[in-house]
Amino acid sequence: AVVSTQSGHYGRGEPDDYVKVEKPQITPVSLNRKDQSDFSKELAKVKTEEISPQFIDFKKAIDFSEINGQRFAFVKNEETDLFELDIIWEVGKRHFRDLGIAASMLDFVGTDTKSAEESALDLFQLGSSFKLSVREQSTVLKIEGLDYNLKASWETVLDLLKNAKGNEQVYQRLVAQTAKARRDQRDNKDAIKRALVTYA
Repeated sequence: AVVSTQSGHYGRGEPDDYVKVEKPQITPVSLNRKDQSDFSKELAKVKTEEISPQFIDFKKAIDFSEINGQRFAFVKNEETDLFELDIIWEVGKRHFRDLGIAASMLDFVGTDTKSAEESALDLFQLGSSFKLSVREQSTVLKIEGLDYNLKASWETVLDLLKNAKGNEQVYQRLVAQTAKARRDQRDNKDAIKRALVTYA
């Protein structure tokens, strides 16, 4: 009933002056399945080895170490010169209600010595990026970038996390961004339908 009411209020996405367009005639494509190009013939001659599954022993594939009393698990990237560092705290929104808001403000704040733009530029020049995600019962810091810039990237992100400085202007920017996101969500018919189905 709720979904039916919503559909009647918002309509089904078809305007009143809807005009049906006749489908154009499709010209069939004649395929030559017998002839082969020289490249195709050479490619068919290439011998391939049989693929066999590899069963990973996670105890051997993952290395573990302890740094300052904290347990770290890591796997060396043998394919590229990139790193991905995830740090997980077992603290989330259920423990601190405003933790998610604080994480969102990191996009707008700087430190005592750097503006938000300067901190972002430092990471850009290092070829790195970071994201702080707050969940219900945990918080995850993800840093990605070039392997040889791991230390510098970590120090740049750590400086921002430890010395972040907000102000009223930063807070108002966050409020404006959040309000816009909510307006966009409110005006999205698909989002409304999903919410109503979940509610029902």
